[in-house]
Order: sequence, then C-alpha cells, then structure tokens
Amino acid sequence: MRRDKLLEQAISEAEAFLLECKAYQKRINKKYRTCGVDAYDYYDDACIERGTLKARSLLLIRKLQAWRKRGNVE
Repeated sequence: MRRDKLLEQAISEAEAFLLECKAYQKRINKKYRTCGVDAYDYYDDACIERGTLKARSLLLIRKLQAWRKRGNVE
C-alpha cells in the first residue's frame, strides 16, 4: 500500500487538533466550576482560544480538500 505524505500529515494534525480541543474543554469546564473574580479573566482567554481553534480547523479542512482534489480518493 502506498503512503501519502500529505494525508499522513493531515491525519497527525487532526489528531493534535482533537487533543487540543479536549484540553480546551477541560480548561473551560474547570474554570466555570470555580466562582470568583478570575472567572471573567478566564472567559476572555476562552474567546481567544476558540478563535485559534477555529482558525486551525479551517486550515485543516483546506489541507484535506487539497489532498482530495489531487485525485487520491478511493
């Protein structure tokens, strides 16, 4: 079986992305459980993290679409 470097790279990026999403979810759940003054600061950080994750997801989608356009889909 042939190995496609672009597809393997996209898969590894997707796995890293999912791990980061899970870590983000844990941080958000932990921050919202704690009450106090720091809750507002954590919300600001969450907004920035969501934007970063959204941008990464769009780049990953583009990479997978580029692989698909090459005609290697079976």
